[in-house]
Amino acid sequence: MRDIRRLLCGVIAFLLFCTISGAARAEGSVLDSAQPYQSINGHIVQGEFLKFYKSASDPLLVFGYPITDDFTDPVTGLRTQYFQRARFELVQSPSGPTIQLANLGQSMHTGIAPIASIPTNGSACRFFQETGKNVCFAFLQFYDGNNGPEFFGNPISDVEIRDGRYVQYFERARLEWQPDNPSDQHVALTDLGTIEFYARGINPFTLSDSTIQIPDPQTTVLNVHAFVDRALLPAYSQQTIYIIVQDQKLAPVEGANISIKIYNPGRSEPQLLTPFITTENGISSEQFSIDDIPAKDVVRIEVTANYEGLSSSTSTWFRVWW
Repeated sequence: MRDIRRLLCGVIAFLLFCTISGAARAEGSVLDSAQPYQSINGHIVQGEFLKFYKSASDPLLVFGYPITDDFTDPVTGLRTQYFQRARFELVQSPSGPTIQLANLGQSMHTGIAPIASIPTNGSACRFFQETGKNVCFAFLQFYDGNNGPEFFGNPISDVEIRDGRYVQYFERARLEWQPDNPSDQHVALTDLGTIEFYARGINPFTLSDSTIQIPDPQTTVLNVHAFVDRALLPAYSQQTIYIIVQDQKLAPVEGANISIKIYNPGRSEPQLLTPFITTENGISSEQFSIDDIPAKDVVRIEVTANYEGLSSSTSTWFRVWW
């Protein structure tokens, strides 16, 4: 079960982006209103939280979507709201209540990583005396174009190579170089808010003390993810597949009917597993046997979920290695 939770947490950031990125343009007009803003994933932004959110020229780019309503943090005691890329905290200042951003970049910059070979001299770079670090080229343009001093803070690392990607940590954010994106989107912000929130182990569906309550909508979207227990394994062994089904708010879908087709190399017809349903946590698993498959062959698995007239599919694979 611990592995399943880890898998579920690992897909949350990706799932949030995939579910709601297509609606960013439609929601932009909502932010022009002074009324509380309800995101398409059901969360509310209001009061000082909304005022600070709208202070960014592009809130969806800088902060992302809310992933909670505002709630009282059990550790800090502060009124808090998580967004994909930030954590807002309501604090008292001499001028009254105000929002501060948590130093997520500072708290998550752990371990040692290789430093990228990037020249730091010349007009394309800026040296920050406070931390002794440089910000250069596209990272510097993004920093200056999105009110970096207020929203990101000072740089606290050089450009590092983590998971095969160039990244740079700031006090409150982390910038990434994503060369596969369109040319005007090569620089992006890591979803540090999402990562920290789920790393803390808080169940988002138990946070119900917001001053505005919106009833949960009916399930209109099925998001299906499938993972095998072992990516490499020998023939004549047992494999387990895990399936996670969530709705448009990332809430678990109980009672979804799951069907599985396993495409073994050398077989003309796929192997069909007996249909089964998801638990109250939106999770199901199934174990099956591996036949005599030649080493290095890939076995493809197609998974389909059906629920109240909705249907969604995904796929995964594993390799027989020895």
